[in-house]
Amino acid sequence: METVSVQNNRLSKQTLNKIVAHLKSGSVIVYPTETAYAVGGDALNKEVIKKIYAIKRRSVKLPLPVIVGDLKQARKFVMFNSPSLLLAKKFWPGALTLVLKKKKNIPAMLTARKPSLAVRVSGNKIARTIADELGRPIISTSANQSKGKECYSVSAIKKQIHGFDQKIDLVVDAGKLPEVKPSTIVKVASSKIIILRKGSVVV
Repeated sequence: METVSVQNNRLSKQTLNKIVAHLKSGSVIVYPTETAYAVGGDALNKEVIKKIYAIKRRSVKLPLPVIVGDLKQARKFVMFNSPSLLLAKKFWPGALTLVLKKKKNIPAMLTARKPSLAVRVSGNKIARTIADELGRPIISTSANQSKGKECYSVSAIKKQIHGFDQKIDLVVDAGKLPEVKPSTIVKVASSKIIILRKGSVVV
């Protein structure tokens, strides 16, 4: 396992290149978001998806959410209608996850064979910069055992994930994160907005 430390949510070009190289090679990483630390990897890599389900002991019947670099990147992988586009423009970057119909380039395994993908543009500059530089979504599921508490430090993650050093290839350590609510999850069905989880953003 390799660790890179970052301060003030700033990534040097050298550090960013290292993270992206890891992702392109199929690594699983831990990185900060605007809510808590996440476990992630290349969302289009099926082997990475399998690894993350195993690391979290997460049921494969539960889809994995992703982070993208910006709205333009999101539109390559999911479909927007007018209400969801308005929400994205109002709250992104930020802790609003939108559940939208996925395009064919998203692996069925990632969404537990459901037709929709949970996606957001993170309010954390590190997270969205990584996705932007990679050029595709990164998996963003909380860095804990399935149904465990969110983790706001790397030391807290290590207490939850058994064999952390062997299972995680790279840690992007931004220190202790503020303890905030998880992202709000919203599904837009036609023009109806359905709140699936109340969180940091009030819609």
